[in-house]
Amino acid sequence: MITLICEISSLKFLNFVEYLFLDFHIDLLSFEYFTKNCRANLKKWIIYIEGEEDLRKDYLKYVNNYQKVHNSLKILGINKGYMCEFDWTNDELEIINSLKDQSINIFPSDELDKC
Repeated sequence: MITLICEISSLKFLNFVEYLFLDFHIDLLSFEYFTKNCRANLKKWIIYIEGEEDLRKDYLKYVNNYQKVHNSLKILGINKGYMCEFDWTNDELEIINSLKDQSINIFPSDELDKC
């Protein structure tokens, strides 16, 4: 679905998007495609990764790769889903720290209305 959306010619205007809230599940391959093909320089991005415990590191890795190309993110929101708490793995924390080293503030999405 993301592939089809990205191929619509009228979406060339997506390069003007600065805030993006993806409040739905995106499979990893589509998420990778989006991060590699997104032309927008997002400043605030909220992603949904509930129920993807074994893939969270990969989602974070693609966000990190996106940031290395665009260098635009200021805020990353992570939508954990209702009543979910994350126990980050060491690999995930390494990527999160890399994002923080790139001046990205990371918040649970329910705290983003304060940003």
